[in-house]
Amino acid sequence: SLKRLLTEKCFYCEGTGVLKSRRTICYDIFRQISRDAPGYKTNGIQVAVHPKIGHMLLKEESSFVEMLEKGLEKEIVIVPRPDFHVEQFEISYIHLDKEQRVSPN
Repeated sequence: SLKRLLTEKCFYCEGTGVLKSRRTICYDIFRQISRDAPGYKTNGIQVAVHPKIGHMLLKEESSFVEMLEKGLEKEIVIVPRPDFHVEQFEISYIHLDKEQRVSPN
């Protein structure tokens, strides 16, 4: 059909017509960190995310991020990545030295 010739699947949702909610993505991140972090002997966790997810982690979900940090005894650093798909994230377990640590405001 003409429609099929002139269109293609959405590159963002890959043709599903839906995306996970930002809150669901945050909870996916929390679950993965909770599951994996105890196995790493580092003092930091770097979470690279789409800026919209980063904003939510730092604002609406900040109390849960702080709770994870205290429970795991690891600092969580959010890194916005505008080139990421909104559902994409990367979690890295890193060692933060004193210069890299974020001081509380």
